[in-house]
Formats: sequence, structure tokens, C-alpha cells
Amino acid sequence: MILVLQMALFRWIAEGEHNALEERLSSSINALGLEIDQELSNNTGIYAKDSKESRYPAKSRITVAIYPINSSRTEHQIEIRSSELMLSRDTRCEKVALALKSVIPSKS
Repeated sequence: MILVLQMALFRWIAEGEHNALEERLSSSINALGLEIDQELSNNTGIYAKDSKESRYPAKSRITVAIYPINSSRTEHQIEIRSSELMLSRDTRCEKVALALKSVIPSKS
């Protein structure tokens, strides 16, 4: 028997313009100990990760990716990832996803 363990992933679709999402995200990202990576982010996509001073172990390090999924750029996919096990409960990935989902809710 082969057991494949998946990394933690939380994903949802949100509505909003890129600039509005970035503004709503900025303060939450910093409060969660993450930072927007200016080298990988651009006028369409936002990429954030744990700050360099992060005290979390490597498996609990978080990445956040937000990118448009339609040509009008009004719908974006939000992805929160870590190397924590997907089947585990109360992971840091889950906590960050819930915090960000309160700021950038799912499309209704």
C-alpha cells in the first residue's frame, strides 16, 4: 500500500478588482506574519509568503497566491498553501485561510 500525503491547500473564488483586493489584503497579510513578495507580484497577481523573520518551522510556512480567473479580472482565485498535512486539523494553513477569508470572502 502506498500512502501519499498531500500538502495543506485552501482555495476559493472571490470577486473584486485587483487593487481593491490588494488593499484589503495588505493589513491582514502583515498581521499574520506574511509579506507580499514584490518580485513575484504584479498588476494582475499577488504572491505573499512568510516574512524572513518567521519563527515557524519550514512545514508550517505559508504561501498565498491570488490571481484573476476571467478576462475582465473581476474574479480571482485565492490559494493558501503550506507543507502541513491536508488531513490535519487546526493547522496554521487553515488558520491563515480562515483569517483571509474573513477579509476576502468567497463569491456568493
